[in-house]
Amino acid sequence: MKKALPILLTGTAVSLVLWWAWPRPSEIPQAARPDTDDDALIQETSAQGDQLAPHASPAAAAASNTLAEQDLIAEMQARFGPNIHRPHAQIKLIEQLIAYLQQQYPEDWRSRIGPLLDQLFPELAALLLERFEGLLNYNDWLREHRDSLRAMAPDARRQSLWEQRYATFGEAADEIWAAERRNYQIQSRLVALDSAADLDAQQKLQQYLESIHEAYGEHGGRVIEQRRTELLGRFLDLESVQQELHELPEGERRNTLRSLRAGLGMDEAALQRWDALDQRRAQQWNTGNHYMQRREALVQQGADPTAIAQLREQLLGELAPVIAQEEAAGFFRWSGQRRFGRE
Repeated sequence: MKKALPILLTGTAVSLVLWWAWPRPSEIPQAARPDTDDDALIQETSAQGDQLAPHASPAAAAASNTLAEQDLIAEMQARFGPNIHRPHAQIKLIEQLIAYLQQQYPEDWRSRIGPLLDQLFPELAALLLERFEGLLNYNDWLREHRDSLRAMAPDARRQSLWEQRYATFGEAADEIWAAERRNYQIQSRLVALDSAADLDAQQKLQQYLESIHEAYGEHGGRVIEQRRTELLGRFLDLESVQQELHELPEGERRNTLRSLRAGLGMDEAALQRWDALDQRRAQQWNTGNHYMQRREALVQQGADPTAIAQLREQLLGELAPVIAQEEAAGFFRWSGQRRFGRE
């Protein structure tokens, strides 16, 4: 079995990530982040903004903060003004204001949100303040129920989350988490397609693309155009698709991969680049399989680590140090079944 290589994540979560991301049903949503399926809590951060000179006077400090807020107001009005009537935009605005205020005023940031909203969008200040309070309440609820949510089955957890979202935000929850609904809809279709024994890979791809158009409506074509590689990767990760590719002769497999990529709208130049990458990957796997066979033989013979290191250098060349690190972490990239089109 191929063992997973540990992955270390550093830094705080970023609110604005890829606007079209896939849901992770096994993970617990932890904040009201509409673009990230609630994948991180709003972080309490220390003040790390522009530092005043050591001898700056209180008046100079106040003037600096005033100028910074004026710039912030102008930027936020330009960025969110055209869509501020939408609940999704309102939540994104509030998220960014919270991040700014926590950084600049860690001791009393909550008390400053109301006056700042009055300056930003006075006609909507009361509604935006209500959204702010709802966001905090929803995050508090998530923190309080995190353990019980983790213990739930995915469907029950999803239902519980939506009940709390409606209780907190009313019908606006549908728009705030519209991206998550779309992602769930597409992912559900993928799961169903993976079990559809009567469909081949080409037919599954067409239904997969149809699900994207259904979820995104008039924007479906743009989603496919901007996320071709990501979409293809998710599709090729389906167990049934990989099984079909493994059962095909090499030439037919190569043609099928090309056809699937073309089905996502890749042009001839892109298809040729993928063909070349497939060829390089095939060569690497052939070399890797040969290395693993000889490595296993050395292990069975009781060879010491020096002999295995020499074998790595002999067969893998510049890649040897990387493979050595992976093996030390318990990861053996050529020990499992190859995923065609992915590695």
